[in-house]
Amino acid sequence: PEAAGGVFNIGSDVPTTVLELARMVRDKVQPDLDIEFVPYTVAYGSPDFEDVRRRIPDVDKLAATIGTAPRTSLDEILDDVIRWKRESASPDR
Repeated sequence: PEAAGGVFNIGSDVPTTVLELARMVRDKVQPDLDIEFVPYTVAYGSPDFEDVRRRIPDVDKLAATIGTAPRTSLDEILDDVIRWKRESASPDR
């Protein structure tokens, strides 16, 4: 009941840039790939798009409300997602 109507960050309290995330995925999937930088106007199709430059996640509200916070690391999540995608793309499926 304490969570009704609330907004919660259910991610991680470890700040990670998009570039760091891209490098992590690349290193796990195909380390020799180059990372391509795409302007916001191309990626989002709008010259008015603005992104938050720095996010500082906070899971304190979640932990206080339900008594726990996420414990799976981004590294573990990426491994799970990559494994799942590879399995779903397998011709045996």
